[in-house]
Amino acid sequence: MGGWADNSARCSYFEPFAGGAAGAGNGPQLPPGVYSLDDLRDFGKETGACPYFVARQALETCDIIVQSYLYLVDPKVSPAIKAHLSSNTIVVMDEGHNVDDVCIESMSMVVTKADAQRAKDQNMRELRRLADEAKADQRQRLQDEYRRLVSGLELAQAASASRQGDRGNGTMSGSAAAAMVSAAADSRDAAAAAAVESGGGPATSNRSESAVGGASGALTATQLASAIASRDAAGSVSAELPGALRHAGQFLAFLGRIADFFFRAIARMSRAQVADPLTFLARVKEECGLDVRHLRFTAERLTVLLNTLGVRDAYAFRHIALIADFVATLAVFYKDDRHALPGYVVVFEPFDPMEPSIPDPVLRLTCVDASLAVRDVFASYRSVVLTSGTLSPLDIYPKLLGFAPVRAKSFPMTLSRRCICPVIVTRSSDQSALAEGQGNANASAGAAAAAASSTTNEDLTSSYVVRTDATAAAHVAAAYGRLMLDIARTVPDGVCCFFTGYRYMGEILLMWQNTGVLAELSRHKLVFVETQGVAETSNALASYRRACDIGRGAIFISIARGKIAEGIDFDRHYGRAVVCFGVPFLPPDDRGLQERIRWMESCLGIGDAEFRTFDAMRQAAQCIGRVLRNKSDYGMMILVDRRFAMNDKRRKLPQWIQQHIKENANLSTDAAVAVARRFFLEMAQPWDRARDLGSTLFDAAALAAKGHATPVPYVPRQRPSEAGGDAAGGEVAHDAPQDQSGLQHLRAVPEAAGAPGTGNR
Repeated sequence: MGGWADNSARCSYFEPFAGGAAGAGNGPQLPPGVYSLDDLRDFGKETGACPYFVARQALETCDIIVQSYLYLVDPKVSPAIKAHLSSNTIVVMDEGHNVDDVCIESMSMVVTKADAQRAKDQNMRELRRLADEAKADQRQRLQDEYRRLVSGLELAQAASASRQGDRGNGTMSGSAAAAMVSAAADSRDAAAAAAVESGGGPATSNRSESAVGGASGALTATQLASAIASRDAAGSVSAELPGALRHAGQFLAFLGRIADFFFRAIARMSRAQVADPLTFLARVKEECGLDVRHLRFTAERLTVLLNTLGVRDAYAFRHIALIADFVATLAVFYKDDRHALPGYVVVFEPFDPMEPSIPDPVLRLTCVDASLAVRDVFASYRSVVLTSGTLSPLDIYPKLLGFAPVRAKSFPMTLSRRCICPVIVTRSSDQSALAEGQGNANASAGAAAAAASSTTNEDLTSSYVVRTDATAAAHVAAAYGRLMLDIARTVPDGVCCFFTGYRYMGEILLMWQNTGVLAELSRHKLVFVETQGVAETSNALASYRRACDIGRGAIFISIARGKIAEGIDFDRHYGRAVVCFGVPFLPPDDRGLQERIRWMESCLGIGDAEFRTFDAMRQAAQCIGRVLRNKSDYGMMILVDRRFAMNDKRRKLPQWIQQHIKENANLSTDAAVAVARRFFLEMAQPWDRARDLGSTLFDAAALAAKGHATPVPYVPRQRPSEAGGDAAGGEVAHDAPQDQSGLQHLRAVPEAAGAPGTGNR
């Protein structure tokens, strides 16, 4: 894990790139084509080259890169990607409806008590041990060099005496000449070693001479300790690095005090509180006696130290690295010139939010400004396109991400047939609603108005008021169960259900278990449930697909914002209906979220109710959108909660869903089942797919007939260094000719900087 780097243990698959940095063109070149991860792996096996470095090298010459946009916004990953992309790059962020949440998550950090404990004890102890070993190694090397130097001088004196004797015939013996060369080489080696000890990097000849010529007292303990500071500190660390952090021993003492502070702060935490960056930094300064201006260099300096010590398992030091990133981020973003409030807050949480009675102290660095992660993307590339099938409403994203869109357009969806059927279920049955209406008619006008404005026993909702009322909760769970039984009898193949969270899903499933609903459901379809374990959920999903494939049918019960809601497609027979039980609002007691909303209210003018409604509806749209993945697919979308019928909620659904709701926006459970029967009867009728080719559906032949599938000869793109100009200003050859005028509408300018930004689709 530690010690000086040993090149003899280098991976054989890295050898093709050993002549220089990966990406310099010294490894195997990928031939033209489209490569998946499996393709890269196979290419690596054939050529004996590492697929990772093959892919990194190809970044400079490839035309299209398909990757998670997390790689561009995460500060830990983005430098490795951005180094290979020119300013002419066009960035398309697909599935961009959650880009603000991805930015917030990538810029936020959480330090637990276990993290602080291991950083303070294990990581710091191991770093000091490695530093001591490196120090002893350097001291031994210097002593050996000194002995060689003395021996070389003695040989040189002997050679000088021999030279005096040989002057008469004008010759020098071979041994004397060799002694002179050895002495000179030893002198240079000792000078270089002493220079590293005193300065931490390669030295000039004058500096070497002064280090060696300073007699026996020149190599002090301080010089020896500084040998491990950095092999080239001036080139690896910012030129502004304070002198107090350049010495490895001083830096470790500096870092140790920070780790001790974090452990004390978390261990002594007794109540929830929120601190702004300046307040937290002032507390660090007071308790640790440190200059907080030096904190911004902590993470970078730790990386240099780990590289210098030859640490191969950097993951083992993740705890101290997390704390270093925490304080470095705070020191950089303690204020924001664009807004009145800083983009970060520090949250002290002494208890688990899910179990308030269980102590689980954590220290959170919460990013509240999503634009901090993405503004560099807008400023670095020519055009950025933000697109998604559930990007609604469009006007809120420029505010959240801090850019001014050149184009913001919502495109309609053309369908060959009415292959989606969204409905909103607000009550349990028409009969009970009618009885309720007759009762209200006999009451006074004031009592009727009050009853209409409140939640009745027949209203279906997952609101907190209903969930805390045992009677109302039992009624809602029973209505959910009857609806699911009718859907299981009516809908063929697979059905996917989404609840608002694990706790609510568990409550409903427990009631269904006690009332026999689950047993009845299993007679019609197999039932699978998403859990918080990744392996269990993957196995359940695979079994669900097998049940659909063999015709048994299945129901997959999941949660909004979960693993299934975002990344899994339920196309074709895997998802003929999707049911969303309840509006998936964010938790009201999340302190980090509260601070983010407070920041948005103050700096962006986005209120609490507006943001929570926007976020809940985009999550609901993402859930029900799982059922339709292409134009030839079909499925039913069922939103079960009376709040979905409210105008402020419906208007935030994507336009292509709104246009199909129409009269199905306020149905009972019985009416929704009747709509489902009619819909699937219609979908069972024969459909002539060929009739719609060229109008709403396109294949290769239809595109060729319209002149959109003409092949273009492949033209390899040159690297920026070979293009006869710099990467930012030189023209780049692509596979297909670029319509410069057509790309102009994608350009945008960030609000604070006049640099190329993003367009929004």
